[in-house]
Amino acid sequence: MIFTAFHGVPMKKLHSSFSTFSFFLIISFSFSLYSSCSASSEEVQTEDDDRRVDPNSDDRRPTDTGVNTTGRDTGSTTTDSGSTTTDSGSTTTDSGSTTITDSGSTNTDTGPTGASLGASCMCDSDCAGTTYNQGFCFNGICMQYASGTCSSGGSSTECNSGSYCWESVNNGSICWPDASEVACAGVADDDDSCVAAPTSRCDDTCSELCRAPYNGQPLECPENAHPNEDRCLCNDGFVLNSADDCVAVKTPGSACNCDSECEGTTANAGVCIYGICMQRASIDCPADGSNIGTTTGCSAGSRCWGIGEGPNAYLCWPNCDTYSCAGECDDDGSCTPNNATSCDNTCGLLCRD
Repeated sequence: MIFTAFHGVPMKKLHSSFSTFSFFLIISFSFSLYSSCSASSEEVQTEDDDRRVDPNSDDRRPTDTGVNTTGRDTGSTTTDSGSTTTDSGSTTTDSGSTTITDSGSTNTDTGPTGASLGASCMCDSDCAGTTYNQGFCFNGICMQYASGTCSSGGSSTECNSGSYCWESVNNGSICWPDASEVACAGVADDDDSCVAAPTSRCDDTCSELCRAPYNGQPLECPENAHPNEDRCLCNDGFVLNSADDCVAVKTPGSACNCDSECEGTTANAGVCIYGICMQRASIDCPADGSNIGTTTGCSAGSRCWGIGEGPNAYLCWPNCDTYSCAGECDDDGSCTPNNATSCDNTCGLLCRD
């Protein structure tokens, strides 16, 4: 108050009789005022120093002096918004992640899954298989592919239990279910293999070996053949050749490629001998001592001659005066093969290699 009153009076209004004593009082008062101001300045400085955070102090929070001290740490690039984050020691769990637990199982082949051998099916995927024997649907019956080429017809080496290996034309080696060992949804063929029944059905969009009529489509047969339930049969007077075509039955003496092309009877089966159709003799040719062929054991128009020993030793050779000969006639008047005739040794009884 004194400081304010003194400075509030204009100096030129002071009385001229200002004494030495008064001057002394003025000087003393000025000195006291100066000391008081200095002390206040030091107190402010001290309070300011208290607001600075000691980096070695455990308490990193500045004392609240009523003055906003936010952001006073000029060494930090992050502005403190006033909130305090407390690390409670907990870890953050990602609740959206999926935990895959390995229960100790291994990728072990537990065996085939799907319909068993001989069961009915619509698609390849319906049938059980293994690593080495893939399952598939063959005309509505579950089968498996062999693990390799059949070592022999009916071999079990390449197949699983209950099936046997047989070659299929154009389809490779197949493990055909045995009708006596599995529950067969089809019928048994001559080898007791389980095959499709006339009523079997499959879907050719998902079964590679689904053929008519099993796919619901009419059976289309080649020339000179007709449908018979689930297969085609050659018309009367025609036989199946090596190319799966129905060709006219060939009389004795005609050129041939396979046994099936040659005319025969129940007693005298037709055979292809080095490219010429002949017939088997029903009995061994009797020895008449004259080396002349006999008709005993042969059909009319042929004579019996032996060509060695064994089951194929006795044949009925066509007479050239009875049949047209595609080979050449020998001195006995029989039709025989020559160097121009040949046959397929996979389907002919006697053929050149």
